[in-house]
Amino acid sequence: MFFLTKILLIHIILFSFLWIENKSLANQPTKYSIKKSRPKSPTLIPKINSLKIDISLKEAISLALARNFDISIEKLKEEIKKEEIIEKKSKFDTTFVASGESEKSKNETVSTASTGTTKKINSTQNVQAGFKKKIISGAQLSMLFDWDREGTNSKSNLFDPNFSTALTVSITQPLLRNYGVDLNSADIRIATENLRQSRNEYKNKITKIVTDVELSYWDLILALKNLKLKEKSLELAKDLLRRNKIQVEIGTLTKIEILDAKTSVAMKEDELIIAKTEVLEKEDALKLLVNISMRSKPSRITLKPKNKLTFKKIRINEFDLFEKALSRRTDLIKDKIEIRKRKITINKKRNLLLPKLDFTSSLKNSSKQDSTQKAIERQFSNKGYEISGKLAFEFPLGNREAKSNYRKSKSEYYEAKEIYKKKKQIILEEVQKISRKTKTSMKRIKTTLLAKKLATERLEVQEQKFSLGLSTSRQILEDQESLENASLNYIRALVNYKKNLALLRKTTQTTLSHFKITLSKTN
Repeated sequence: MFFLTKILLIHIILFSFLWIENKSLANQPTKYSIKKSRPKSPTLIPKINSLKIDISLKEAISLALARNFDISIEKLKEEIKKEEIIEKKSKFDTTFVASGESEKSKNETVSTASTGTTKKINSTQNVQAGFKKKIISGAQLSMLFDWDREGTNSKSNLFDPNFSTALTVSITQPLLRNYGVDLNSADIRIATENLRQSRNEYKNKITKIVTDVELSYWDLILALKNLKLKEKSLELAKDLLRRNKIQVEIGTLTKIEILDAKTSVAMKEDELIIAKTEVLEKEDALKLLVNISMRSKPSRITLKPKNKLTFKKIRINEFDLFEKALSRRTDLIKDKIEIRKRKITINKKRNLLLPKLDFTSSLKNSSKQDSTQKAIERQFSNKGYEISGKLAFEFPLGNREAKSNYRKSKSEYYEAKEIYKKKKQIILEEVQKISRKTKTSMKRIKTTLLAKKLATERLEVQEQKFSLGLSTSRQILEDQESLENASLNYIRALVNYKKNLALLRKTTQTTLSHFKITLSKTN
């Protein structure tokens, strides 16, 4: 009966090791895999099967979400943080230990009573195997099985060779320093908070990329509109040159009018070259964001935006924008997480100020026979055992390192809180600034549209006066330039309004919800 009790006890101990091990691994992934799932946009991703792509803003965003390298890089950072959590948990893994040792000695003796000769010969072999494990309370558990074989020519030994076996179960539990679940799980909790920060960075990166695509898209539209204005301006300058040549031939104008017209044509041609270059640069910037810049084909891919420059007035409530920004901004959430991390570190460093007081207890059962089998049978059938207990105390005098680290952690905690307060202030200023810019751009749309209409009417009047000989070509050129600038200012005001709306959404962290973009689910 006692033999069965011991066998049952050993099985319970083994099961506890395996149960704790499985429990610690329960929430860990069974295999390493990098998720390549990307954010999803409700708009279908356009196919790139031609050298000229008509693309809307939402399609450009879908392309960026599907192909942009920065999103993949940020997602991999999140996977790295997940592995760091597993790394911190690994210190609670069960470890299998084993060792073997052999020794033989031959020594001279002054007496022959014990051996029958003047030489004493001993040989020992030892094998030890078992498990060790640290648990979340800070305790170190171990269960070790020892096997020994001893051979000698001594006549005093009952068995030669003799075999001994022993099973030792021990636990060392810190009672002050290094004690407690909160302390021993601190690194895991910090790694978990790092993962949360990484996920916020991932969301922030997607918001930034979507906003960059928006800004780049409207910049391309502005460049294309500017190119059309330059082309039209060049046509008007050439037409004026043609008319001036006719009037000089019939004698109604002097030759200097032709010189003025030719100068204007040359300047317009130069402006057209610059405008074409600007279109290519803005197009390249957008293609880089949607990752279609590098192509094996020698021909150049051209992007043609499908969205129109329209104006729809919105109502801006700064108080609501403040509330959205403070509750959604990922950088503010990141700072909150940082405060929690610093708090965990303070508690960890505070524990190290305590003296070290460890309690160690062990239970051992052993046996010695003329064979291994008999030793094992004897071990689990006898009623002998050894129990020991020990208290160990240690305290560094002065303990300056621990005290310094504790003060440092407190300073870092208060630093994180001040950074959080400063970030809130910066966010409120950003919201106020971009709100003001958006309101200003709405007003400028009206004023620039009026200026464009007036410039158009003035040019028409100047054309009529020129046809009657009451105006010069220089005045015509000046009014054409004024109309071109007024038209460009109106287009720029519309584009700035669109860009300010994009920045307003980014500042209040509403970009993803505006475009109905959903992030992949994370474990």
